[in-house]
Amino acid sequence: MSNIIQWNVRGLRANFEELRLLCNQYNPQIVAVQECQLRKDKIINLTGFSGITKSSPGDNATGGVTLYIHKSVLFSEIQLDTDLQAVAVRVS
Repeated sequence: MSNIIQWNVRGLRANFEELRLLCNQYNPQIVAVQECQLRKDKIINLTGFSGITKSSPGDNATGGVTLYIHKSVLFSEIQLDTDLQAVAVRVS
């Protein structure tokens, strides 16, 4: 069985320590976070995970999504043809 954490984080930088604690407690294979509020040039790495991020297109730190996939999980990114702040992966 796989664990997935999904969270509207309302600021990934401000809540990152809590996210790390959740990952330590529940050992998820996938972590999906929304409202990361990161600028497009900023990425926050989560130890043991690969991350795929789509931030706000401007210089504002609003919205944004990130998928963290545990390094033990095989995945490939699905390219989306949209202006939405969205990412997708295929896992196996």
